[in-house]
Amino acid sequence: MVAGTQPNNGYVVTQAGNLHCKNIIHVAGHTKPALIGKGVTNVLHMCERQQATSVAFPAMGTGAGGVSSAAVADTILDAVVDFAKSKLAVTVQHVTLVIFQQPMLKDFHDSMKKKEPPPATKQQSLFSRISDITGITKITSAFFGLSSSAKNKDSKEEEEEEETKVFELRENIEPAIIHLCAESHESVKAASDWLQDLATKDQHENTITDTWIQELDKDRGVLAQLQRDNGVYINFDSPQSTIKVTGRTKDVLEVSNKIQAMIKDVRDKKTREQEAELCSNVVEWGYYQGTNFTPFNKMTNLELEKAFTDNSAVDIHIA
Repeated sequence: MVAGTQPNNGYVVTQAGNLHCKNIIHVAGHTKPALIGKGVTNVLHMCERQQATSVAFPAMGTGAGGVSSAAVADTILDAVVDFAKSKLAVTVQHVTLVIFQQPMLKDFHDSMKKKEPPPATKQQSLFSRISDITGITKITSAFFGLSSSAKNKDSKEEEEEEETKVFELRENIEPAIIHLCAESHESVKAASDWLQDLATKDQHENTITDTWIQELDKDRGVLAQLQRDNGVYINFDSPQSTIKVTGRTKDVLEVSNKIQAMIKDVRDKKTREQEAELCSNVVEWGYYQGTNFTPFNKMTNLELEKAFTDNSAVDIHIA
């Protein structure tokens, strides 16, 4: 081995050696967030030139550089988001941030949450998945959604209309974080596989299909609360009149029963409204205030007609 320097633009690309990747990018250390962000941007552009599909970043500058993890989190995520918005993210599909310390993970998660668009925003979230691997917490962000929508401005109105009818309540799902440590990679993988099997074998998916589901579009808040309270994942597809519930078998059954009850309430309400409308076209009940005839509303009109037909009593309150 010969010690020395290489010409560089702030980073040097070498072979991966024994690591499970194609290349290693060595970036010059910095103690200023702005320079760290510039380094991230340079690496992302280099990955595009190399036609790389993924890249992993550590929390650069938080070690010997002494930069706060909160500042580094904002800087790195800003650089990644700006890169995605520049429409240059063609081959790079995934950006992974490797975090070791739990407090640092919180800073990065908080930074991601600040950049998350509000629920009303019609843009796919950049930060969509949080998962764990072999003792290292991995935060993965997918960027194709943003660049794809930017290229299809002509169909923007059509996409927005569709998104109001089909939605996934992912913003209410809290990530479960598990750290695995062992003497060997094989031991960690075995534990990880066991946990994955344990988590998935009790998983169940139930699809509810009913034409009245389209009437639940205004009840997203109720569905979101059901998801939060029961730890399930809900997909609402109004055009197909379906609601898909995924999670533990027991939780899926409980939530599905509650959704079925919501559908029944809507069906009964709408059916009664239709019946009242038809009745109002045939019969009109009302009362006199002096010489003025005042008709009852359609629902009261229906109740009075049914009471008259059944020869039964009904209480009516007149303000």
